[in-house]
Amino acid sequence: MTVTVMYESLCPDSIRFVKDQVGPTFEALGSERIVVELIPYGKASTTPTDTGYSFRCQHGPSECKGNKLQACGLARLLGDNGKQVQYARCLLSQTNPAAFSEKCVYEAGLEADDVRACVAGREGQVLLAGMGERTSEDIAFVPKVMFDGKYTQDDQNQAMSNLVHVACDKLAPGDRPTACDR
Repeated sequence: MTVTVMYESLCPDSIRFVKDQVGPTFEALGSERIVVELIPYGKASTTPTDTGYSFRCQHGPSECKGNKLQACGLARLLGDNGKQVQYARCLLSQTNPAAFSEKCVYEAGLEADDVRACVAGREGQVLLAGMGERTSEDIAFVPKVMFDGKYTQDDQNQAMSNLVHVACDKLAPGDRPTACDR
Protein backbone atom coordinates (compact mmCIF):
# COMPACT_ATOMS: atom_id res chain seq x y z
CA MET A 1 0.00 0.00 0.00
CA THR A 2 1.17 3.51 -0.79
CA VAL A 3 0.39 6.36 1.59
CA THR A 4 0.90 9.73 -0.09
CA VAL A 5 1.47 12.69 2.22
CA MET A 6 1.40 16.22 0.79
CA TYR A 7 2.82 18.55 3.41
CA GLU A 8 4.69 21.78 4.19
CA SER A 9 7.88 22.18 6.19
CA LEU A 10 6.53 24.94 8.46
CA CYS A 11 2.88 23.88 8.75
CA PRO A 12 2.15 22.90 12.38
CA ASP A 13 -0.37 20.24 11.29
CA SER A 14 2.16 18.78 8.81
CA ILE A 15 4.92 18.74 11.40
CA ARG A 16 2.72 17.00 13.95
CA PHE A 17 1.42 14.50 11.39
CA VAL A 18 4.82 13.42 10.05
CA LYS A 19 6.34 13.22 13.54
CA ASP A 20 3.45 11.58 15.40
CA GLN A 21 1.65 9.57 12.69
CA VAL A 22 3.80 8.87 9.62
CA GLY A 23 6.99 7.89 11.46
CA PRO A 24 5.37 5.54 13.99
CA THR A 25 3.07 4.01 11.34
CA PHE A 26 6.01 3.24 9.05
CA GLU A 27 7.88 1.69 11.96
CA ALA A 28 4.85 -0.39 12.99
CA LEU A 29 3.95 -1.69 9.52
CA GLY A 30 7.37 -1.88 7.90
CA SER A 31 8.59 -1.27 4.37
CA GLU A 32 7.22 -4.61 3.16
CA ARG A 33 3.65 -3.43 3.83
CA ILE A 34 3.70 0.32 3.32
CA VAL A 35 5.41 2.85 1.06
CA VAL A 36 5.23 6.46 2.18
CA GLU A 37 5.34 8.96 -0.67
CA LEU A 38 6.42 12.29 0.80
CA ILE A 39 5.58 15.43 -1.18
CA PRO A 40 6.82 18.64 0.48
CA TYR A 41 4.98 21.49 -1.25
CA GLY A 42 1.43 21.97 0.06
CA LYS A 43 -0.35 25.21 -0.77
CA ALA A 44 2.59 26.70 -2.66
CA SER A 45 2.82 28.07 -6.19
CA THR A 46 5.56 27.83 -8.81
CA THR A 47 6.46 30.46 -11.39
CA PRO A 48 8.94 29.71 -14.19
CA THR A 49 11.70 32.34 -14.50
CA ASP A 50 14.62 32.94 -16.87
CA THR A 51 16.94 31.14 -14.46
CA GLY A 52 14.65 28.36 -13.19
CA TYR A 53 11.67 28.79 -10.88
CA SER A 54 10.47 31.02 -8.11
CA PHE A 55 8.09 29.86 -5.40
CA ARG A 56 5.53 31.32 -3.08
CA CYS A 57 4.80 29.22 0.00
CA GLN A 58 1.94 29.45 2.47
CA HIS A 59 4.25 30.18 5.41
CA GLY A 60 6.71 32.38 3.52
CA PRO A 61 10.18 32.11 1.96
CA SER A 62 11.60 30.06 4.84
CA GLU A 63 9.04 27.36 4.15
CA CYS A 64 10.05 27.28 0.48
CA LYS A 65 13.65 26.73 1.56
CA GLY A 66 12.55 24.02 4.00
CA ASN A 67 10.49 22.32 1.30
CA LYS A 68 13.56 22.36 -0.99
CA LEU A 69 15.66 20.90 1.82
CA GLN A 70 13.13 18.09 2.12
CA ALA A 71 12.93 17.58 -1.67
CA CYS A 72 16.73 17.48 -2.07
CA GLY A 73 17.21 14.91 0.68
CA LEU A 74 14.27 12.78 -0.44
CA ALA A 75 15.63 12.69 -4.01
CA ARG A 76 18.98 11.45 -2.74
CA LEU A 77 17.30 8.73 -0.69
CA LEU A 78 15.18 7.27 -3.49
CA GLY A 79 15.04 3.53 -3.10
CA ASP A 80 15.24 3.67 0.71
CA ASN A 81 11.80 4.65 1.93
CA GLY A 82 12.76 4.07 5.56
CA LYS A 83 15.55 6.62 5.31
CA GLN A 84 13.22 9.05 3.51
CA VAL A 85 10.71 8.84 6.36
CA GLN A 86 13.49 9.14 8.93
CA TYR A 87 14.96 12.20 7.16
CA ALA A 88 11.63 14.03 6.87
CA ARG A 89 10.71 13.19 10.44
CA CYS A 90 14.11 14.33 11.72
CA LEU A 91 13.93 17.68 9.94
CA LEU A 92 10.37 18.31 11.12
CA SER A 93 11.44 17.52 14.69
CA GLN A 94 14.02 20.35 14.74
CA THR A 95 13.37 23.67 16.46
CA ASN A 96 13.31 25.27 13.00
CA PRO A 97 12.07 22.60 10.55
CA ALA A 98 13.03 24.74 7.55
CA ALA A 99 16.69 25.09 8.58
CA PHE A 100 19.54 22.88 7.41
CA SER A 101 20.34 20.20 9.99
CA GLU A 102 23.75 18.52 10.02
CA LYS A 103 22.27 15.91 12.37
CA CYS A 104 19.45 14.90 10.02
CA VAL A 105 21.68 14.90 6.94
CA TYR A 106 24.33 12.83 8.74
CA GLU A 107 21.79 10.33 10.14
CA ALA A 108 20.39 9.82 6.63
CA GLY A 109 23.89 9.11 5.31
CA LEU A 110 23.93 12.15 3.04
CA GLU A 111 26.73 14.58 2.24
CA ALA A 112 26.09 18.00 3.81
CA ASP A 113 27.77 20.01 1.02
CA ASP A 114 25.81 18.09 -1.63
CA VAL A 115 22.46 18.78 0.06
CA ARG A 116 23.35 22.45 0.63
CA ALA A 117 24.32 22.86 -3.03
CA CYS A 118 21.05 21.25 -4.11
CA VAL A 119 18.95 23.58 -1.93
CA ALA A 120 20.84 26.68 -3.12
CA GLY A 121 20.95 25.80 -6.80
CA ARG A 122 18.86 24.98 -9.82
CA GLU A 123 18.50 21.32 -8.83
CA GLY A 124 16.53 22.28 -5.71
CA GLN A 125 14.28 24.49 -7.83
CA VAL A 126 13.62 21.68 -10.29
CA LEU A 127 12.94 19.17 -7.51
CA LEU A 128 10.54 21.53 -5.72
CA ALA A 129 8.74 22.37 -8.97
CA GLY A 130 8.35 18.62 -9.47
CA MET A 131 6.79 18.33 -6.02
CA GLY A 132 4.36 21.02 -7.08
CA GLU A 133 3.39 18.99 -10.15
CA ARG A 134 2.68 15.99 -7.89
CA THR A 135 0.53 18.02 -5.48
CA SER A 136 -3.24 18.06 -5.93
CA GLU A 137 -4.44 21.32 -7.42
CA ASP A 138 -7.49 21.21 -5.17
CA ILE A 139 -5.50 20.92 -1.94
CA ALA A 140 -7.61 22.55 0.74
CA PHE A 141 -5.95 21.25 3.90
CA VAL A 142 -2.33 20.40 4.64
CA PRO A 143 -1.27 17.71 5.22
CA LYS A 144 -3.32 15.87 2.62
CA VAL A 145 -3.26 12.08 2.90
CA MET A 146 -4.12 9.57 0.16
CA PHE A 147 -4.13 5.79 0.17
CA ASP A 148 -3.13 4.04 -3.06
CA GLY A 149 -3.81 7.24 -4.99
CA LYS A 150 -7.34 7.68 -3.61
CA TYR A 151 -8.52 10.45 -1.31
CA THR A 152 -11.56 10.38 0.93
CA GLN A 153 -12.43 12.92 3.59
CA ASP A 154 -13.17 10.10 6.04
CA ASP A 155 -9.71 8.56 5.59
CA GLN A 156 -8.15 12.01 5.92
CA ASN A 157 -10.01 12.78 9.14
CA GLN A 158 -9.16 9.44 10.75
CA ALA A 159 -5.53 9.46 9.57
CA MET A 160 -4.84 12.79 11.29
CA SER A 161 -5.14 11.14 14.69
CA ASN A 162 -4.67 7.41 13.94
CA LEU A 163 -2.86 6.73 10.66
CA VAL A 164 -1.86 3.22 11.69
CA HIS A 165 -5.53 2.27 12.19
CA VAL A 166 -6.54 3.54 8.74
CA ALA A 167 -3.55 1.83 7.11
CA CYS A 168 -4.23 -1.45 8.94
CA ASP A 169 -7.86 -1.40 7.75
CA LYS A 170 -6.60 -1.25 4.17
CA LEU A 171 -4.22 -4.21 4.49
CA ALA A 172 -5.30 -7.69 3.46
CA PRO A 173 -6.35 -9.74 6.51
CA GLY A 174 -3.40 -12.12 6.18
CA ASP A 175 -0.94 -9.22 5.90
CA ARG A 176 -1.79 -7.49 9.17
CA PRO A 177 1.13 -7.31 11.64
CA THR A 178 0.57 -7.47 15.40
CA ALA A 179 0.73 -3.65 15.48
CA CYS A 180 -2.73 -3.70 13.87
CA ASP A 181 -4.19 -5.57 16.86
CA ARG A 182 -3.60 -2.71 19.30
